[in-house]
Amino acid sequence: MANSQALYDAQFDMAHAMKILSYFFPILGISFGTYKMYMGEAEQRAKELQHSNIALQNEIVIRKEKENELINHRKRLRTLSSQILQIEDRERRQFAMDLHDHVGQSLSVVKMYLDGLIALSTADGASQERLKLIASIIEQTTQDVRTLTLEISPPILYELGLKHALEWLAEEFQKKYSLTIKSATDPCPKGATPSLKAFIFRIIRELLINVARHAHTDTAEVEIRSTEKTVRITVKDNGCGMTDEDQAQRGKAQRGFGLFSVRERIINIGGSVLIDSQEKIGTTITILIPIKEVCATADSEQMMAPQ
Repeated sequence: MANSQALYDAQFDMAHAMKILSYFFPILGISFGTYKMYMGEAEQRAKELQHSNIALQNEIVIRKEKENELINHRKRLRTLSSQILQIEDRERRQFAMDLHDHVGQSLSVVKMYLDGLIALSTADGASQERLKLIASIIEQTTQDVRTLTLEISPPILYELGLKHALEWLAEEFQKKYSLTIKSATDPCPKGATPSLKAFIFRIIRELLINVARHAHTDTAEVEIRSTEKTVRITVKDNGCGMTDEDQAQRGKAQRGFGLFSVRERIINIGGSVLIDSQEKIGTTITILIPIKEVCATADSEQMMAPQ
C-alpha cells in the first residue's frame, strides 16, 4: 500500500511539474496544443494510477479479511478438537466403568452360579463336560472384558498418574508382543488436565502398537519432555524402517487408527509430527503438543490426578 501511494504521489508531482514547465513552452518552441496533449496524458495516467491504487487497497483489505477468517477458523478448529478430546476421554472412562460394573460383574455372578450348579449336579459325564465348557467360555469372556476395559481406559492412569500407566503399558507390551520398552519421562507440566494425560497415553500406545506390528524389532524407546507450553513425545525403534510408499500404504490400511490418525489429531490441535525413518536403521517419531490448546477448555470433572 505504501509503495502504491508513493507511485501515485510521484505521478502527481510529474503532472504538477509539467504545469510549471508550461510557462517556458513558448521559449522552447512547444505549442499550446502539444502542451495540452501532454497534460491530458499525464492526467489520464494519474487517474488510472489512482484507480489502480484504490483497487489494490481493496484487494489488500479483502485478503486481510480472508487471512483473519482463516486464523479464526483455525482457532475454532483447535478449540473444537480440544473439546472432542475431553469428551472422548470422559466417554471412554464412563464406558469402561459401565463395562466393568455391569457386564463384568454379571458374568462373574453367572460363573459363580454355574460353578455351584456343576458342584451339585448329578448329571452324567457328558452333561458335566458341557457345563464345564460353558463355565470356561464365561471365564474367558470375563477376562476379555477386563482386558478390553483396560485398553479403553486404564484405571491406573487416573489413580496413579501417567508415569505409572506407562510402566504398566510397558509390562503389557512385553507380555503381548515381547517388546521391551525403555522410557524416560518428565513429570506432567503443572496444570495438565486428565484429558491431556490420557491423550499422551493413547498417542504413545498407538505408536508402540505401530512398532510392535511393523518394525520387526524387540526394543523401543519412549521419551517425554515437558515445558510450561509444550509436551514433546519421542518414540524410537531400531527396526526395519519405512519408505514413503510404506507410510502411504499404512495410511490406507489403517484408516481411522494408528500413526496417521495420530498425525491428523495432533495437527488439528496446532501440534506437529516429525517422522524420520530409514530402511534397515529404524524410525524416530517426534510429536510436539501445545499444552494450552489441549487444556483450553477445562474438564468438567476437576480431577487432580497424580503425576
